[in-house]
Amino acid sequence: MKQFLPLHNAAARIRLKYFANFVFLFFVHMLAWAQPATVWEKTLDQGTPTAVIQTTDGGYAVLVNSKLIKLSKEGTIEWTRTFTTNVLRTLEQTSDGGYILGGSSSDPAGGDKSENSKSLPVGSYVPYDYWVIKLSATGTRQWDRTLGGDLEDFFASVHQTKDGGYMVAGHSSSNAGGDKTEGPKGANRSEPEDYWLVKLNAAGTKLWDKSIGGGKSDYLTSMELTADGGYILGGSSNSAVGFDKSEAGNTGDFWIVKVSANGTKEWDNTLIGGTELRMVKQASDFGYLVGGWSQEPIGGDKSEGSKGRSDFWLVKLAANGSKVWDKTIGGNRDDKIKSLEITSDGGYILGGTSSSDVSGDKTEGTNQVIAFWIVKVTAAGSVQWDKTITGNRLDGYAQTSVKQTTDAGFIFAGGTYEETKVIRLSAINPSSQPQITYLAPIADAFVRDGSFASTNFGSHAALEVKNGTPTSIKRESYLKFSVSGITEIASAKLRIFGQNVETTNSVNLSAYGVANDTWTETGITWLNAPGAATALLASTAVSRIQYYDLDVTGYVKAQLAGDKITSFVLKNATAKNLKLAFNSKEAATNPPQLVITTAAALNARVSQETDYTEEKVEVVKSRIYPNPVQKQFTVEIGNQHESDITLDLISTSGMIYNINPAIKPAKNTQTEVDLSDLPLNEGIHLLRIKSPDSTETIKVMVVQ
Repeated sequence: MKQFLPLHNAAARIRLKYFANFVFLFFVHMLAWAQPATVWEKTLDQGTPTAVIQTTDGGYAVLVNSKLIKLSKEGTIEWTRTFTTNVLRTLEQTSDGGYILGGSSSDPAGGDKSENSKSLPVGSYVPYDYWVIKLSATGTRQWDRTLGGDLEDFFASVHQTKDGGYMVAGHSSSNAGGDKTEGPKGANRSEPEDYWLVKLNAAGTKLWDKSIGGGKSDYLTSMELTADGGYILGGSSNSAVGFDKSEAGNTGDFWIVKVSANGTKEWDNTLIGGTELRMVKQASDFGYLVGGWSQEPIGGDKSEGSKGRSDFWLVKLAANGSKVWDKTIGGNRDDKIKSLEITSDGGYILGGTSSSDVSGDKTEGTNQVIAFWIVKVTAAGSVQWDKTITGNRLDGYAQTSVKQTTDAGFIFAGGTYEETKVIRLSAINPSSQPQITYLAPIADAFVRDGSFASTNFGSHAALEVKNGTPTSIKRESYLKFSVSGITEIASAKLRIFGQNVETTNSVNLSAYGVANDTWTETGITWLNAPGAATALLASTAVSRIQYYDLDVTGYVKAQLAGDKITSFVLKNATAKNLKLAFNSKEAATNPPQLVITTAAALNARVSQETDYTEEKVEVVKSRIYPNPVQKQFTVEIGNQHESDITLDLISTSGMIYNINPAIKPAKNTQTEVDLSDLPLNEGIHLLRIKSPDSTETIKVMVVQ
């Protein structure tokens, strides 16, 4: 992978330097959308949710395996309906306040199922049929239908139609017979699947069916109603041109088909570049948004390469099916979309899973385990905000469903096997969003000891950090920013992009403040570089290539009150003899940044929560006493933290010690901390208080 772009000629270097100096006189403002606040969270002891909806009474309904669980608007379970088959997949509330559910089943008649399987057994194996069940508002069964032919019929979707009836869709390999009036389109019996639509009336009686396909297998995964009374179908296709397929492609390409109200094909489009299609929705402009995931490079209909191993992939189509744009959304690992819905602002809410670190479009990491990932995008596909939600032992089979609620908030369900999380998220008021400013450095350079002690490296595209023996290997990096255009600071993070270039091991990177700001990019060397003027500001462990954030809020606030110039030096405090390399401002991509967030970020969160608590929340920060500290101190936890609170002490050498007090830290309570067993030197150390809700850092002065 090409990480840095060195400049090989003086003219190019001068042009870039001129451009850099021009750009870095200014800073970029971005109206960033904060994450929605959590209103409530409910954990269900059943796994693999396939659908969640808001009901007409303001509550919610969740379909989890073989159970339909009705929740109140506060998340309390009102009733649970258990079914005798465990393959239900979709859930929708009907116009009479009841529910229509659908899935695939090979079960005989019994329990909730009134009909035997339509398929013919193959030895001991019984192929699947569509199964649809209609419930009353209280969960009582009103009717059910088994739909199928002699072979496999896999259900994908059911929706109530404008006439009060229902459209049922999936794919089928069955011959004509049973409920099927047409056999497979192609003659290839090893790949006979076609899209199969079945129209029912309000009582569940079949009115007509329609098969749509090419010469080989076509697998339908999504069906939605359209504004003209027709249907938009989406899935994957192995078929070449022929029958209902008008375009050639590759095995497994996305295949989108628009049909009229009576099932007549109007157009189709083959999209090349996807791995698995999950949803097709009609957009607010009467075009369509296709959502799936992809691990493919640029090519076909895919205009962007992969950001990791797999990414969310969105394709916008016009009303006639022609492609308008596509977007690749993801981080540096696996990101797989599972659900997609239209939002009231014309944008989209996406739900899925992710194992990516902070990178690409992902603002929160997962510690390399699979977590849920919610992404809000505009009508043009630009990411507005994202939210990572941890789960219990998630894997690639984890399912998610997220929908917008009537107050512009969101209801989310996600889980696998053991449990399901249902989370109510607040709406976001864009007028109260934080202002985030991305400052580029006005100067940066690294310095090197030994025979290079008098050499200036200010024009390099890399910032290097290394410590060990002999002294000639030592390198430190300096960065300087101007905060003269900033009026207030809620947080400040030094963000740098790079890696350990020698091994895959994690190596300490520590940031210190520099009081002497007179150094220049073209003049600084090891011999004249100013020393660090502060104790450790922040540290992190660097391994693979990505962005790394260092919280330098307190120091930058102090500089804002002073000369409004802030300088940092980056060092390795552990003498590992391993080189870290980061992009400098001369690099072609991913330069350093000082990310400044205004206090509106906190106000926005509080304002969202007051919509539901109906009281103004005053933020109380955590504090410690006494300070200075010898061996023991008391930490009083503020009200920014709700649960899962952890304490870490970061020493002046960059070592991180996990603190496990006898009494577990809790909101608005006091906890005694004993440092007797820690090998701490005198000086300023940092106490980090962290929870899913907030992270605070408090300076601790340790004395003997």
